[in-house]
Amino acid sequence: MLKYELAHASGPIIKSLRKERRMTQQDLSVLMNVSRSVVANWEAKMRAPTTEQFCKLAGIFNVTTDFLIGRDQNQRLINAQENIIDINKLNSTGKSLMLKIYKLLMSDDNFTENSKNRKKSDG
Repeated sequence: MLKYELAHASGPIIKSLRKERRMTQQDLSVLMNVSRSVVANWEAKMRAPTTEQFCKLAGIFNVTTDFLIGRDQNQRLINAQENIIDINKLNSTGKSLMLKIYKLLMSDDNFTENSKNRKKSDG
């Protein structure tokens, strides 16, 4: 998929998911470690997130990267009731992507328990 097509497919989806969660562009920009204008450009279909950013967005919104680019409008990655990911249903590419997402999230203090503990002890 070309960058132009990615931007046009993903922009409205990112905006919709952000609004569903009552987040501002600034809120999302902080979680993504980008400027607010970068988020605005994604949503305005002017730019597409990088592959790494798509993975991070998928983690933030609990959706698949396919969902973000408009390929799969029905499937959500995480079962909302159980919060369980059935990795056994993934092929090797899917498993590799899940590992990358996991490593990315674990390296980001916004998504780990350690950051919660540090913020409590700092406050």
